[in-house]
Amino acid sequence: MKNIRNILAKGVFMLLVSLLAMACTEKSDWGIDASYSRPFGTNEDGINVTKDEKVARVTVTWDAMPGVEYYILEISKNELTDEIPMGSEENGNLVYGNTVENRILKAPFLIDNLEAGAEYYLRIKSVANGKESYWAYLDEPFKTVTEEDVLNVPAEEDLPVASGKVRMSWEAGLTVTHFEIVGGAAPIERAITAEEAAAGEAWIEGLKIFTAYTISIYNNETLRGSQEVVVPGLEIESTVDEITANTARFSWDNTVDVDQYICQPSSAPTPDDATGAVSLSVSEVNEHAVIIPNLEPSTEYTVYAFYNGAICARATFTTKKGKPVGYTEYNGVEALIADWDNLSGNILEPV
Repeated sequence: MKNIRNILAKGVFMLLVSLLAMACTEKSDWGIDASYSRPFGTNEDGINVTKDEKVARVTVTWDAMPGVEYYILEISKNELTDEIPMGSEENGNLVYGNTVENRILKAPFLIDNLEAGAEYYLRIKSVANGKESYWAYLDEPFKTVTEEDVLNVPAEEDLPVASGKVRMSWEAGLTVTHFEIVGGAAPIERAITAEEAAAGEAWIEGLKIFTAYTISIYNNETLRGSQEVVVPGLEIESTVDEITANTARFSWDNTVDVDQYICQPSSAPTPDDATGAVSLSVSEVNEHAVIIPNLEPSTEYTVYAFYNGAICARATFTTKKGKPVGYTEYNGVEALIADWDNLSGNILEPV
């Protein structure tokens, strides 16, 4: 009787062990590493994803397991299941760590160059002694930052005064291909070299001073960030010529498209802003010159050029003497002699 009880007890014990082993395998979905006799798959509850707030990338962490040689991560914008094979192009899957050159040996792991504002599913498997665990799945898909913002705000040293250039910078090594520069004339596209991308900085030259630009950086067709930049400038060179008693021609350097001017007696204070300024026509802006009318003779004036409401040039000049009132003007001695017999009153001959 005692032997029978021992046999029954051993049978029940073996049955319980078998059921427990089956339950553990089904619950963990890990598989067993025979050399260590313990599960080596990733714990699904330990998978976490942290997104970057400026760049479309995430950092994945998970619980390490003893004996694992490396890990394989896979993401997709479509749902992942055990029925979907690894690297499925139809499902749009991206695989990391499945080649010798790119082994993932431990957490954390950075997944870069993702699509901004996109939602991704993720799964992880472990590999040890030539055996692969079952997939462990992130419980919910993760989403990248809505819009990337990789460009730094230019510092003072990045905007040399009156140089017409700006240094743009970003995190070294990010995948970027070109700038788009909008402002002033037509939009400009400026390629980024491999050396500049690796260094994370590039100078953009040939810009107009006193001009606001929107500078955007791209990876092919993908916008990765934009910055508003106002190119600073000193006052540009200007000239006043063709001066008469009542007019003068004011011209300026063509690096700035002056859009307004104020001309006033030099005794008046310097204008604080462009209030009361005369707006230039399109042709005057393009020619970088304007004829100033309605001036008083023998008067010293100062003319101020404005761009975007700020003074960008100034020049001082004096108009010529005007014709006195009540005088008859003769242009040259010959004209005066020819009308000699009819001379009377006040006579004016220009000099």
